[in-house]
Amino acid sequence: ALLLTLLGVAVAAGGLPLLRSVAPAVLFLGFAVPLPYELERNVGGPLKEVATLGSTYLLQTLGLPAVAEGNTILLGDHTLGVADACSGLKMLLTFAAFGVGAVLLLDRTWFEKGLILLGIVPIAVAVNVLRITATGVGFAVADPGTAKWLHDALGYPMMPAGLALLGAQ
Repeated sequence: ALLLTLLGVAVAAGGLPLLRSVAPAVLFLGFAVPLPYELERNVGGPLKEVATLGSTYLLQTLGLPAVAEGNTILLGDHTLGVADACSGLKMLLTFAAFGVGAVLLLDRTWFEKGLILLGIVPIAVAVNVLRITATGVGFAVADPGTAKWLHDALGYPMMPAGLALLGAQ
């Protein structure tokens, strides 16, 4: 309701010219609104599946005995669960906010802006898959405590890595 109120105040204060100038900023505030539970569940579930399958594939490519069972990766003696928090949905929304912000601020052609927006989902998924894969490698070569630490520590460079990929397009 706040976003609609802000748009209404803009129309009341300055008409359509003011609305045109403030609408992008007001609509950008939509990224601050939490997703409804149903949408989060319906988007997060498929993202978890993609993250599980992609990470399993990369772990197998690295020569590790990884098998995906649902949203769990069986990795030798270890079981790596891809939880709801590991779906990458929050990272996807963060990249979407950065991508939309870049589109609003950059002076580029519409084609280039479209490419930025199209790159958001694949980049977010790829960065998430790399984090889960690195965690799996950590479980395969180190003790579980170190692997847990690695999983937590890899959360921090996800954003700079994703932004670097987003900027590289």
